[in-house]
Amino acid sequence: MRRLLLVLFAVLLASPSAALAQGGGLDPASLLAPLENSWPTYSGDYSGRRYSMLTQV
Repeated sequence: MRRLLLVLFAVLLASPSAALAQGGGLDPASLLAPLENSWPTYSGDYSGRRYSMLTQV
């Protein structure tokens, strides 16, 4: 009986974390869109062009 309660407790504890881990996903079109004011990687965009349209730093 104690083992059953322990297993049920573990399942109930793991269920919310599994639901949160699924996430909403990422739109591939947003990865290819030109960036305006944020660089998600060191190279600027995901193509590595290192170009910024900013006129002033």
